[in-house]
Amino acid sequence: LEGKDGFPLLFKENLAIPCQDGEKGGYNRPMSLEDALREEYPSEAEALIASLDEPRTHALVLHPKKMEDDRFLSLFPKVKKHPFVPHAYLYDPAEYDFGKSFLYDVGAFSIQDASSMMVPFLLDPKPGERLLDLCAAPGGKTILSSFLMEDEGLILANDISFPRAKTLSSAVERMGRGNIIVNSSDFSFSAP
Repeated sequence: LEGKDGFPLLFKENLAIPCQDGEKGGYNRPMSLEDALREEYPSEAEALIASLDEPRTHALVLHPKKMEDDRFLSLFPKVKKHPFVPHAYLYDPAEYDFGKSFLYDVGAFSIQDASSMMVPFLLDPKPGERLLDLCAAPGGKTILSSFLMEDEGLILANDISFPRAKTLSSAVERMGRGNIIVNSSDFSFSAP
């Protein structure tokens, strides 16, 4: 399915956008996205569309040198291990407000989207490798990649938006990552 400019509908014009406070579910979807999903993925579309009305899954990943899993679990026994990502946990924000925790402020963990954690996990970057993250803010995937690389190698983390790059830079500093360079450039160009 292509939009008027030739880009796939699912990746350009019809992305999910956050709901306003008080609206049902986590995302407000244009009808054309739902129609495109039904056409492109007929057997999976209804389950996917219904899942967007379910409460968002909250997650975090521990800084491996600042917080051990056993210690974290003793402090916060109601969290659940992420099914795939090591040192990552799912939590209910009604139980724990991790964003206001002193442990968050000192970089003991990074709050991230549970599904976003899968990108670095599946990429599986190794110590000494080089990565380029072109849409890096707010920094969750970049930071998890740095953990997986054991702070060795190099990550160039770019966000075209300077305010978002500043947010990314703050997260990198808070987490104490030494192998990440934060940049704010426009990497788009036209080849002759």
